[in-house]
Amino acid sequence: FVSEVFSSRPDWQVVTLCITAIMLLQQALSFLIFRRGELLFNALLFGTVFAGNAFDFMHFDRDFISAVLGVSLLLIAYGSRNLQYKAVGAITYLSGSCLLLWGAFELLENTPLEILFLGLCSVLIFLSTKAQSKTLLFCATIGMLQYIAYFTGQHFVDSVGWPIALMIFGLIMFGVSGAAVRIQRKYISSPSDK
Repeated sequence: FVSEVFSSRPDWQVVTLCITAIMLLQQALSFLIFRRGELLFNALLFGTVFAGNAFDFMHFDRDFISAVLGVSLLLIAYGSRNLQYKAVGAITYLSGSCLLLWGAFELLENTPLEILFLGLCSVLIFLSTKAQSKTLLFCATIGMLQYIAYFTGQHFVDSVGWPIALMIFGLIMFGVSGAAVRIQRKYISSPSDK
């Protein structure tokens, strides 16, 4: 259709912006009328694709785009936590936390501020208790464990202390996993889950 309408070669980024804007509008209006979770999910999907393309069209750094979209999705998920669309909230927490952690790691990697990624994971674990989200807790815990594995692999792999670092890493994994389970049981699980 685009090739037929445009006589010259179209800019696909502009075309994608137009299509996702139309689909976002259509899905959002349909959601307002029918109040179905699938329509809310589609509106969030097209809104995220539209925003990502708009930032990319303005030549923002892709890692920055990922982090901003991740924060936005987490805020949307947190803001809609009391709505009846629990599955959409879980998917939004999953995609938002993955985008945020991916973008933040890429922005902080090999900089003096790289250790802040561990702080971000800790903040997300804390926020998972406030949001009562198992999905957010899972993603933040996995992000923390992956960063610890990355850090030990980068700094201890060629040293004599590597076996000791592996043992320490294993103990840290046990500790973080145990803490995540305790947090999930104490703050996230409802009384009917226990």
